[in-house]
Amino acid sequence: MPGPDRKKIWNPHAATVHLSVVLFSCAGIFAKWLTLTPVVITFGRVLFSTLSLAAFLALKRQSFRPDKKTFARLAALGALLAVHWVLFFAGIQASDVTTGLLTTSCFPIFTLFLEPLTGQGRIRLSQVLFTLLAVAGVALVALKKDNLGVVPVKGIVFGLAAGFAYACIAVFNRLFVLSDIKPQWIILYEHAVAGCLLLPFALYRLQYEAVSVRDILLLAVLGIVCTALGHTLFTTGLAGLSVHSAGIITCLEPVYGIAVAAITLREPLSLQTLLGGALILAASMTSSGRQKKKAG
Repeated sequence: MPGPDRKKIWNPHAATVHLSVVLFSCAGIFAKWLTLTPVVITFGRVLFSTLSLAAFLALKRQSFRPDKKTFARLAALGALLAVHWVLFFAGIQASDVTTGLLTTSCFPIFTLFLEPLTGQGRIRLSQVLFTLLAVAGVALVALKKDNLGVVPVKGIVFGLAAGFAYACIAVFNRLFVLSDIKPQWIILYEHAVAGCLLLPFALYRLQYEAVSVRDILLLAVLGIVCTALGHTLFTTGLAGLSVHSAGIITCLEPVYGIAVAAITLREPLSLQTLLGGALILAASMTSSGRQKKKAG
C-alpha cells in the first residue's frame, strides 16, 4: 500500500500562516503591557511597521508608485485600519485580552450582512443562524464579570466595533481587488496612511503621556515583529495555500491570543468564557469557510 501523502500531513505554507496568526494574536497583550492610550499605541505600531517595511523594500531595490485611483483605495483601507486598531486596543484596555479578541473575531458575521449591501451576495437563512450563534457566544462573554464584579460593557462594545471596522476592510478589499500590486506595497501604503491620519491625534495625546524607553521598545516589537513580519509571513504562506484554508487558520487568532494572554498575563479562563468563545469561533469559522468556498 502506498504511504501517506506527506504534503497533506505537513504543509510548510500552512505552518507559515499559523506562525503569522500567532504573531497577530500577540498584539493584544501589548494593550496591557503599555500604559499609553489606544491612539498612541496604534500610531507607534504603524510607525515601526511602515519604517521596517520601507527599509526591507528599499534593500530589495523595489519601487512602486500608485496612480490616483489606486492611492485613493489604499488610503481608504488605511483609514479603516487605523479605526480598527484603535477600537481593538481600546476594547482590550476596557476589559481584557480574551474579551477583546473574542468580540473582534465576530467580523465574519458582519461581513455576511455587509456583502449584500454592496451587491456581492444576498442574505441567507444560514447567515441568520450564524449570527444567532455568535450573539449567544457574545452574551455568555458579556455575562462574565471582572474582578470588581462589573460587566465590561465598554470593552465588548469597542471589540464589536473593531470587528465591524475589520469587516468593512474585508468587503472594501473585495470591491477593490489590487491583484496587480504586491501585498508588501499594499501593507506599506495602508500603514503609512494610517500613521499620517493618526499623527495629529498622537501628538495631542503625547502632551499628556510620558513615553519611556520601555514603551518605545515594546512598540518596536509590536510594529516590526507582530505586524510587519506577521503580514510578510502571512503573504508568503498564501503562495502555497488555498484561500479557504488560510481563512480557517486566521479564525484561530483568538485561540492563540487567549493562550498567550493566559501565559503572559495570567488571565483567568472560566467555563462560561470558554463556552461563549467556542460559540463565537464556531460561527466565525463556519461563515468564513462558506465565504472562502464561494469566493474560490
